Amino acid sequence: MDDLDRQLLDILRRDARTPYTEIAAQVGTSEGTVRNRVERLTEDGVIERFTISTRTGNIKAMIEVSVKVDVDTTEITEQMTEWDQVDFVWQVSGEED
Repeated sequence: MDDLDRQLLDILRRDARTPYTEIAAQVGTSEGTVRNRVERLTEDGVIERFTISTRTGNIKAMIEVSVKVDVDTTEITEQMTEWDQVDFVWQVSGEED
């Protein structure tokens, strides 16, 4: 991953619907280069999906899950993100302040 890839990811994080022509103009390259880079980043798994953010006013529940130290939290996190009803999963470690 180079500086151009990082620039593309930064733009797409802010708005995944930004047209490739607009991205190309912002980073100083061609639309074809942007398209090819995004395709490669997607194939390589750097970009997992294109999504939207919603306001948090529609949250019906926020649930905290605590696990023992010897539990594989990565596997749990991956499983939870597959649930249709789950919008976000944050993984936090360490003691509370």
